[in-house]
Amino acid sequence: LIINAAKPGCSSWRDPVKGSWLITSLCDVFNRYAVNTKLSELLKIVMNQMSLKEAEDDGGKKIKQGIDITLRQWRKDLFFLPSQEISKYSKKQKAKEDPIEFTKNHSYNSKSKHYNMKHEKRGKAFIFNHMNFKKKLNLKERSQTDCMALKESLDQMGFKVLVHDDLKKCEIVDILEDAAQKDHTNADCLFVAFLSHGENGIVYAKDLQISTEKLWENFTSDKCPSLAGKPKIFVINACRGNKTDKGQRVSNRSAVENDCSKQKNELKIPTFADFVIAYSTVEGSVSFKNHEGGSWFIQSLVEMLKTEGKTEDWLSMFTRVSQKVAEYESHVPDNNNMDKCKQIPCTHTTLTKKIIIDHNGEDMQSKIKKTSSMRTSNNKEDTSDQQVDVRLE
Repeated sequence: LIINAAKPGCSSWRDPVKGSWLITSLCDVFNRYAVNTKLSELLKIVMNQMSLKEAEDDGGKKIKQGIDITLRQWRKDLFFLPSQEISKYSKKQKAKEDPIEFTKNHSYNSKSKHYNMKHEKRGKAFIFNHMNFKKKLNLKERSQTDCMALKESLDQMGFKVLVHDDLKKCEIVDILEDAAQKDHTNADCLFVAFLSHGENGIVYAKDLQISTEKLWENFTSDKCPSLAGKPKIFVINACRGNKTDKGQRVSNRSAVENDCSKQKNELKIPTFADFVIAYSTVEGSVSFKNHEGGSWFIQSLVEMLKTEGKTEDWLSMFTRVSQKVAEYESHVPDNNNMDKCKQIPCTHTTLTKKIIIDHNGEDMQSKIKKTSSMRTSNNKEDTSDQQVDVRLE
């Protein structure tokens, strides 16, 4: 877990008396809520507090600060066990806390611990699926397996899924720019998936490489106001380099481990807040797939979307995805460098709240598309089991 006080290229602020915004918020949240609250939830409360802070520069301009959290090899939830004194203090503070609020309007509710997922529409989901590439790129063909499985899961979640196969770079840029200019006022969130080959910091369109930042740069709150305060989820399934991970054997300790104020309408939030960027692998490393079963990452994500996508917090769900991917191991006996390798996804988040679609069974059923194909989808055989023959994304 890596916590940066500010986004790359941005300043970190402090109060001359109380200290830095980040450390002050961390101390306050940990002292008040550390008992029986997992670390990922504690950090969301910290980010929510940070989103409400505001500074003023020499010219009188209002400044916000958004922190950047990166999860690497994070496969389980972490709980702290503080002393009895802190425990008593924390319980008293929780008793004073306001209950979780859900508003039916489209305004940003800074007190709520959950994003408002009760708009008229779930939102759009863009899947950029690349199977064929220009010969000059010298890239292997990819299959349709991941795209089909992901589309089916997102359909069931109520998204309006838009699949784009083998687009050129200019076409992808145009679609994303157009999407950012649309009105998302009546939508819960945005989902974008990019399935292709890649290297560190770039992914491949049909004809050219494209910077990963290009995928989300148009959806910050200053460029796409109708998505401000709403979750924006980006999933990138591609290699990020050529490094392989042979893994490290550790003893199985599962037997002893437990997994366990009035707001104004013009409330400001940080420009880069409310993003989740989930990579299939860590920086500099390869991403594996089965020849027939699809990529380890997307197939694990699809499984979790089907079983936990509505009822569980999505950041916790991505942690479970990492846990499942970590269980895979490559089997390429004719290539020692690629044989018996492991893979771990990496999730960057600037979320300030939990993403739970069906909180207490209150999901809007009208959002779910009741097509005949979906009604029969549960009868299909499960093809997500690990297969031994793998190749690189």
